[in-house]
Amino acid sequence: MNILVCFKYIYNDEEVYVGSDGTPDVGSASWVVSPYDLNATEAAMKLAAAVGDSNVYMMTVAGDVLDNSKAKKSALSRGPAAMYAVKAPNALELDNLAVASLLKGAVEKVEDVDLVICGEGSGDMYSQQLGNMLGGMLGWPTLNVVSELKYEDGKVMAVRSDAGRTETFAINGKAVISVTSDISRPRIPSMKEIMGAGKKPVTIWSADEIGGLASVTNVASVKAPPKTERKRQVFHEADEAEFEEFCKLLKSSI
Repeated sequence: MNILVCFKYIYNDEEVYVGSDGTPDVGSASWVVSPYDLNATEAAMKLAAAVGDSNVYMMTVAGDVLDNSKAKKSALSRGPAAMYAVKAPNALELDNLAVASLLKGAVEKVEDVDLVICGEGSGDMYSQQLGNMLGGMLGWPTLNVVSELKYEDGKVMAVRSDAGRTETFAINGKAVISVTSDISRPRIPSMKEIMGAGKKPVTIWSADEIGGLASVTNVASVKAPPKTERKRQVFHEADEAEFEEFCKLLKSSI
């Protein structure tokens, strides 16, 4: 079985600063793999081990970060055998439709992909749409909110739970699956794995080679919410009037 994990490079949010106008400053921020995609990668590695005789690959749409050897090692040190990428100079400006379209073209360039696994959302925009869009474009069965992947009786079993109900799907062919963040705990790569990742093959296509759809939306702005000063009001064991006032203030802050 050949498993492909779609992932996204994002700015390290611990190194992103917010300007006085609320605009994020990413000038000194480094690139990291979106944490939700690390969960998806580990889930893919565990599934491949259960299936046996399987390969795990990674795929992304990104910009100049693809020239960064450290960033590529960060992804491949998690276990996958190779990486495929579509280089688009304006990658972070593309909407989900355009990214899904480029991924579709790239998936079709890779031979014999049986299963595509996506994280539940990206660590920056967290739209939770990409996996479903990609599955629709490929024309493959698509599942999201999958919290467990198993291999039983020659089939991949996808499990998702919600409000006390558990659904289990048997996957008999190609599929696109978006997994939740609690499906697995990402491994911490060893120094040997990080060094070895530099020797793994990386195939990069330009966006022009893939084609795909243009973005139909543009991001007008991205700003942090305005800071609010603390009220500095202290409530002790209050009487009924004070309790009602406390509840009113609490409700207004939600």
